[in-house]
Amino acid sequence: IAWRKYLAGMDMPYGVMQSIEQALRSDERTIVNETARLLAERPAPTVRKNADSYTLPCAACGADAVRYEWKDGKIGFETLSPVNPRKSLADDSADKVRRMLEDGKMRESAEFIDSTAGAGCAQYCPDCGRVYCKDHLAVEAEWSGSWHSATYATCPLGHRREFE
Repeated sequence: IAWRKYLAGMDMPYGVMQSIEQALRSDERTIVNETARLLAERPAPTVRKNADSYTLPCAACGADAVRYEWKDGKIGFETLSPVNPRKSLADDSADKVRRMLEDGKMRESAEFIDSTAGAGCAQYCPDCGRVYCKDHLAVEAEWSGSWHSATYATCPLGHRREFE
């Protein structure tokens, strides 16, 4: 994403810009293919349970990607949002997520949280079916002056989505 913005801001002939973009895309495909191969070789991560929390590990490195804390009938969690850094679910939704996490249903819980809480699980890539930590996601916020207009996450395989 950054190199596209960098190229767009440069004053150069269109043909030169196209050649650079084509070369970068070629390199990008090689890197993405190798990353996909390495991810496929890794064992599938599982939900980690602690006393009052559940952690979803990063598919790329195994580090904690997102932690859900269970307290007083609510599940609270940090997001990757620059404007809503923390969210929570309560009542039936929280209980449903807790049961999914107890059963080790990482993907289902991430999908449910993402659809229920909006920016709830930006760490989850629906195209990959994997969860990634902030070090393995490219997060980009767009602003219109001082107004936040959107936030995007791009996974290591290049799947980009707006999550807020």
